[in-house]
Amino acid sequence: MICSRNGTARLIGLVWRSPGSLPLKTAQVRFQTVCQELAERSLGKLQAEVRRLQASLEEKRHTRLESSQSIIQDARTRIETFRNTVRQWFRSDWVY
Repeated sequence: MICSRNGTARLIGLVWRSPGSLPLKTAQVRFQTVCQELAERSLGKLQAEVRRLQASLEEKRHTRLESSQSIIQDARTRIETFRNTVRQWFRSDWVY
């Protein structure tokens, strides 16, 4: 017996009985139910993993954003310090 990807059931290696056979129909229905339950459980696990990965990605994005903001602020401070140094240099260079 094998569960296919779409949740339908296939019976392999079993002796097929007449279509009116109750035990076979019962087994087929049970098998289909088991396949559907497995598919739903797998889907639930996949959805949980997707949510976990999305949360991890959001956390990384937030960390990178904070880091970028810190780098930008540091660069602005350094530029301003450089400007002030250059201004002082020109002022002292022109004064004799």
